[in-house]
Amino acid sequence: MKAEWQAKLAAHEEEIRAWREERLVVSGVDPTEEAREYPEVFVARHFLDGEGKPDREKTKEGVVLGALGEKEKEGLWEAVKKVEGLSLYVRDRRSVVCWGEGDGLVRGMDRAFAEIEKMEEARADPLFAATMEAHFDVNRFMAKYFLSGVFGRPVRKRTPHAVVLRGWFGGVKDRQHLLTVVKHCEGLSVCYFMDESKQDFAILGWYSAALEEQKRRLAEREMAKRDAKNRS
Repeated sequence: MKAEWQAKLAAHEEEIRAWREERLVVSGVDPTEEAREYPEVFVARHFLDGEGKPDREKTKEGVVLGALGEKEKEGLWEAVKKVEGLSLYVRDRRSVVCWGEGDGLVRGMDRAFAEIEKMEEARADPLFAATMEAHFDVNRFMAKYFLSGVFGRPVRKRTPHAVVLRGWFGGVKDRQHLLTVVKHCEGLSVCYFMDESKQDFAILGWYSAALEEQKRRLAEREMAKRDAKNRS
């Protein structure tokens, strides 16, 4: 009796799973939601033909995804690595799934990088865009603010003011990569600032006066926040 009940339950769960997968395919759901819930369905929809074989013509430019949780990243990676030639580049707020590691990945990363400054958080927080751009890809970040292009020459007039990154930018590896790139960019400096609430910031710029100006602004902003809290 128990075995029969378990078999019926398993069949019912399979029906629900199949219904959800069919709903995702038919409804044209957001790719990020699809990749989170059903990574294998996402991969099949965008990168496989009707027989489940790799189809490079189906989605030539790759797919840019939004934020994924750790388990969701693992699930997507498991689905991607089953398909020969498919690549996955994962960061906290943006990920790219595409064919190979050549032009397709470059174009996908270009699109993902360009989307960061359009995110809702970027409109609310003036430091969000630059911080996330540096976290997503240091080389593209440097090209946008300080160089003539990716791995290009220094261009001081591109961003004469200093650029501020929040302290949670990346991890140890990301920070070290940034420092290495800055070190090889003639004339560019980086300094660090910690406000009274122990939040730390990295400040990048060409001129010492611009770095000091950003330090002053950060200190004033912290003071204004503290005064507002005291008045409330």
